[in-house]
Amino acid sequence: MRTEKAPHPSLVGYTSAISRQQWQKALELLSELRGFALEANVITFTAVIGTCARAGQWQQAAGMFRILQAESLQPTLVTYNSGISACDRAVQWRSAIDYLSAAKMTKPDKVTYSSAMSSCGRCQRWREGFALFREARVHVEMDVVVYGSAMAVIASIAEWRRSLVLLRQMPERSVTLSPTLGAGLRPDLITCNAFLAACGNASLWERTDIISHNCAIKACDTREQWQRALVLLAELPNALEGRKLSDAVTDSVAISASQKQTRWQSGLLIWDIEHGRQAAITTSNSALVGCADAARWQEAVCFTCGLDSKRPQPDVVSYNTSLSACAKSFYWQYPLLLVSILVTLRPRPTTISYNSAISACEGLGEWMQAVHLLTTAEGYRLQPSVITFGTAISACAAGKKWQEAVVLLAKCAEQMPPDVVAYNACLNACEKAGQWSAALALLSELCNHRDIAGSVPDVVSYNSTISVCALAAKWELALSLLCRMGVQRLQPNMITYNSAFAAMAAASAVSEMSAGPRSGSRGKWQHVLELLRDIGIRRLHANVLTYNSAISVLEACDQHMITASLLGQVRSAMAGESDLKCDFACQYVLSPVCGYRHAVVQLEWDKDGEILAILQQKEETVMLWRHSENKLDMVEMNSKDPTWLSWSKTGPQLVIGTARGNLIIYNKRTMKKQTIMGKHSKRISCGGWHSDNIFATGSEDKTICLSNEEGDPLESGGDSEPLRIKNDPSMLQIADVKSDDPKDSERERVVSIVLGEVTLLLCNLKDPQKPTELAFQPKYGTIKAYSWIGDGYLVVGFSQGYIVVISSRLREISEELSSVKYHRNTLDCLCCSKAAGKIASAGDDGIKLISMKDWTEIRGEKIQIRPEAKVTQMHWSDDGELLSFCTETGWVYCFLAKLSALSATCNTRLAYLTSLREMTIIEGTADTENKVVLQTDVEPAFVALGPSHLATGMNNRIWFYSCTDQAAVEKVNEQEYIGSVESVSLNATHACVLIDGRVCPVVGSCFCRLSSACV
Repeated sequence: MRTEKAPHPSLVGYTSAISRQQWQKALELLSELRGFALEANVITFTAVIGTCARAGQWQQAAGMFRILQAESLQPTLVTYNSGISACDRAVQWRSAIDYLSAAKMTKPDKVTYSSAMSSCGRCQRWREGFALFREARVHVEMDVVVYGSAMAVIASIAEWRRSLVLLRQMPERSVTLSPTLGAGLRPDLITCNAFLAACGNASLWERTDIISHNCAIKACDTREQWQRALVLLAELPNALEGRKLSDAVTDSVAISASQKQTRWQSGLLIWDIEHGRQAAITTSNSALVGCADAARWQEAVCFTCGLDSKRPQPDVVSYNTSLSACAKSFYWQYPLLLVSILVTLRPRPTTISYNSAISACEGLGEWMQAVHLLTTAEGYRLQPSVITFGTAISACAAGKKWQEAVVLLAKCAEQMPPDVVAYNACLNACEKAGQWSAALALLSELCNHRDIAGSVPDVVSYNSTISVCALAAKWELALSLLCRMGVQRLQPNMITYNSAFAAMAAASAVSEMSAGPRSGSRGKWQHVLELLRDIGIRRLHANVLTYNSAISVLEACDQHMITASLLGQVRSAMAGESDLKCDFACQYVLSPVCGYRHAVVQLEWDKDGEILAILQQKEETVMLWRHSENKLDMVEMNSKDPTWLSWSKTGPQLVIGTARGNLIIYNKRTMKKQTIMGKHSKRISCGGWHSDNIFATGSEDKTICLSNEEGDPLESGGDSEPLRIKNDPSMLQIADVKSDDPKDSERERVVSIVLGEVTLLLCNLKDPQKPTELAFQPKYGTIKAYSWIGDGYLVVGFSQGYIVVISSRLREISEELSSVKYHRNTLDCLCCSKAAGKIASAGDDGIKLISMKDWTEIRGEKIQIRPEAKVTQMHWSDDGELLSFCTETGWVYCFLAKLSALSATCNTRLAYLTSLREMTIIEGTADTENKVVLQTDVEPAFVALGPSHLATGMNNRIWFYSCTDQAAVEKVNEQEYIGSVESVSLNATHACVLIDGRVCPVVGSCFCRLSSACV
């Protein structure tokens, strides 16, 4: 048989093959080449370096350079360009500049400089990049690629105005942009944005086309310049002069720019611009996404159902987006309707449709509807995903149905492995129901599934389990789980540690109530010290909950010396005995970390007197203290720049200002946050709400902006521009005052601002350009605080201890109705309560209470504080019951100034509130021997009395107590309902509860076993 000899491989063949391979194969071919006694030349090495450059393997490329130089080969310009390209892809700007320096002997071209500048831009080294640009202007012919690379460097520091300067230089060097577009080159977004900004100079630039506008609008989208994007869209018909109008890409990109600022109105406006021509369904869906992001479920549903035959028919994406809007608004009825519509139409509902609908049910705890939707999806032969099951389980958790949650998790496991999110939702349900044994079983099951992707326990899993152990006072289990986290390399956070401390505190409380000796107390205090040391080692910030629980355990273990030492570390500033006969409601250290002290910037009660919002310096969170539950929540800010906050006077909104001029609006009902970017250009320093649910903000940019509850700007005096003032504003408030015209019965809105600490500026919003400026006597000192009272009267507190009452009416404005020096040395803070009819004035060494009836000090009511504990902020709740203040040392105090008139009767018995959490029951004969006193679980908002039982509760929860005599006092049951409880009535065996117009009977033998059913 004749065999042919294989042709000997050539160097050219290897070089060609190397250039087509991946970098690993290219290196293998280079090694194989030498086995055939072939010497690689500079072209071969350049091909290898180019292959490494395309893969971003700059280290391999550098190695090839060293081998090339070791073999005495001279790199070409293409070799250097390939090396710089590799450094550019790998973000190695120093190596790129080194290659450029070495390439100067081969005369670098524009590609060399552009690649090096691009590498500097990726690393935000704009000075080095711009130095290369200046060097390139001398040595190479400039074109749009070089300018584009320079603009990319500038874009890395968000200086698009400098890009405009470069673009204006381009015509001087005969560099145009249109050939670039025609040649298929795509300039970056900043280039397009600056290009259209300079298009007005028609003698230098060719006219724009639709692609240029799309790029420019996308640039505005990238830089969050949504207003600029809409202006470009509106100017497009004039710019094109009758040529092809905007396409679907134009509208979708402009709507996207609006979405990022939650400007859903702008998205719908763009849809209206499309009236008269057939728009793409993608444009419709983009507008719907804007509504969904802003949680505007009404607009989304109406928009979807309103698409007619002249416009594109909604597809399944349209319905899914509307369902998402409803889910974000926690509105579950319309998702059920939309799903039912989808079932009857051509676009069948998908798993995503059911996920969104179930998510809407989850937000309001409609667990039955969520389970029904899950069953319906399976009935239509849809395969539920892990997300579907997880959302349904979360709905059961919100409804405190832990058994149903466990059943759904088991059902999910039959079809697919549940992920950690589904397990965490089920653990959350067990936590809310206090089922610690079930939670431990679930966590153990999750740990056994570690080999399944996505089924690994995380910190949330352990936090929920440790928390439910705390509720059951299982402190040994809680500490065991905490140790297991370290074994599994999970980093515990403060939620973990606080739950562990709470478990030990609960166990100590149980030990104290038991008749026998304290079991396990000897070892608990040592665990407390170990946990505190671990917190310090991990550099976590302990909070008030940590120290409260730790001190409780130490006291229960009789470790009084350690307790005193711990209190000394946090520098407690305990107030002395108060002459004000009121219960001490709470006392908190806001920054108890040893060696640190963050001052309180502001504190304020919400309109219901339920939540105290607390703002600290240099903190990423705003603290919300729910006094009835003694619970502390956190609103994450993602940056240490909150500067001001204020609650709405009529709604659930809390608005927070930042040092960058942005706003965050937090809704306490939905617990959702909305960010408003660019409200001011500088730090927001003050603001206030009006009873019409609008608010004003003042900033260091010397402007005042009016906004509605969603943060959208409002007009003032017929102008939507912000009010401009001459100085930095402070202590801004909005009030209603009577008109000076006696014939005018309407009240006028007035914005009041303190300027320079000595002047009070009053701006009537009907004519804001003519403000009234109030100056005061120099002997008063500086303005420390003020409040509006009555029909246009102002109470102003001054640093020298004076409190002055004046009228804002023009005919009375020059007169001081009252001027009294209540404090001998200084006045630090002041606040008024219309409900209590009192003024609280802090100064010298205490807080004085002043009656607004006769403007005299109430001698018997005074809060003594230590002289060094200067009060910085003070606020009354709207009902006048709670007075809160904070000191320079970081403590917040809350005093009960008056009790609610809460009582109930049954036959000859009377039950009435005698303290925050204490009810007293007496016979009509006032026989003290038959008096019954019981402690309630929470501060009650309503109460009902029966022949043998007392019911107290708040919101949607009721606690039942037996109260026949003092010895028989005990809690016999606790009920929770979906809606808010309106009223309760009791007899010997039954309780009737009115909830949102429905009557729910609670039946039980002597109330020992109660079950609820709605009629």
